[in-house]
Amino acid sequence: MVPELVLADRVLALHDQLLTEKDIHAFLLDTAKFLGGKPIEMYGPGIRFRWLIGDRIIEMRVGMRGGQHLLTVRSFDRKLIMDTYEYSSLNQWLPDLCPPLYLWSALLGPAPKNGWWWPGFPVVTTWDIFAVTIGRMLQHLPTDIALTPPKWRVGLAYLWNIGAIPSGFGGVCVSGERDGLGIDAGAVGMNLLIPRTHLDAGLVNVTDVIAGMTPGHLLSGVEHFDVEGFDSCPVTPGYDGPQATGVPRPGITLDELRAIIMTEVPPATPAPLSPLGTMPPQIALTIPQAIDAIVDAVTHERFETIQVSKSPQVGVDSLQVIDYARQLCDALTDRFGFPIGLAASSDHHFMRIFQIGGVGVQVTNARDEVAVVINQLDTILRETYC
Repeated sequence: MVPELVLADRVLALHDQLLTEKDIHAFLLDTAKFLGGKPIEMYGPGIRFRWLIGDRIIEMRVGMRGGQHLLTVRSFDRKLIMDTYEYSSLNQWLPDLCPPLYLWSALLGPAPKNGWWWPGFPVVTTWDIFAVTIGRMLQHLPTDIALTPPKWRVGLAYLWNIGAIPSGFGGVCVSGERDGLGIDAGAVGMNLLIPRTHLDAGLVNVTDVIAGMTPGHLLSGVEHFDVEGFDSCPVTPGYDGPQATGVPRPGITLDELRAIIMTEVPPATPAPLSPLGTMPPQIALTIPQAIDAIVDAVTHERFETIQVSKSPQVGVDSLQVIDYARQLCDALTDRFGFPIGLAASSDHHFMRIFQIGGVGVQVTNARDEVAVVINQLDTILRETYC
C-alpha cells in the first residue's frame, strides 16, 4: 500500500460531494491518522499542509473553484523538488513580477533534523510589493485559518509600530482569526475585527486599511517589530534594515472601514456540481501502443505531446478518463519505476511525472483527454514546481 496513491484515490472519490469546512477538517484529520501524525508544516495563502514520509513530501491543499471547496493531494521527491526547484524559485523570487510558490509557512511540530529549510523573512520596501505579498497574505489568512482543523491552528500575527502617540497608533497587532482579521492598537483603545465575509468578497482591501493608518507615508510608516507563529513570511522595513522606497499609497480611514464592515454580505452560494457524463473516452492508443510511442520518443529525444485518448465533444465520463490514465501510469511504473511527482484533485485533475534518464514523461487528463507530455525533465519540473 503506497500512501500517496491511496490518498489520490480518496481525493478523486470526492468528485460528487459539496464539501463544507467540517468535511475538509474531517478529511485532513483522517489523512493525518492515515499518515501517522499531523503535518510538519502549513503554508499559505491557499492553505496547504505537508508531511514528510521517508524521502517523499505529501501535500494536501485546499482551494476554491466556482464557490466550491477543492481538495488536492500532491507528492514528490523532497531532495529533487523541494530542496532543489522550490529552493531555487523562492531564493530568486521577484514578488512584483511573479507570485511565489507560497508567502508564509508555520511549523506544526518539531522540524526534521535533516536540513529542513525556510525562505526566511524577506523585506518588502514598497506599497506595491506589500499589496502582492503581506496584503495578499492577510486578505486570505482568516479563510486559511478557518480551513485548518482547530487542533492544528496556531496564532499568526504581524506586530508593527505605526506612528507615535498621540498622532499615530503606536504598537499595532494584526492577527488572523477564523472569523476575520483582528486589528488591535491598545495604546489608542482600538480593537476591531474585519469579517472574513467582507475580505473574501473583496469589499475590504487589507493593504488600503494599513495604508490608511499611515497616510502620506512610505512603507517605513509601518515599521516591523515582530511576527507571531510564522517561521517564514515577508516583513516590512525595521528600524535598522533596508529602507522603504516608492511612493505613499492612498488608503481608507477607520471611519470608512467601519462603514464597510456594517454592510451586509449576501451568503455565497456554490455552483451546483456538474453531473458526470456517460460517454466513454475515444481511445487513440491502447496501453501497449502508448508505451511503445513513449519509449520511441524518449529514445530519440523527440519532445512532443502524445494523445492517448480523446474526448467526445460532450458528455464524456471523466472517471473513465482517469481510469485509463491510471492504467497507463501503472504500466509506466512497472517499466520505469514509481513517479517522481503526482497530483490528484477532487475536481478530477490527474497528473503524474516519470523520470527516464534526463527526460520527463508527464501524464495528464486536461480537457478530459489523456495526454503524455515528453520533454526535458528540467523543463517539466520547472513548469510544474517553480
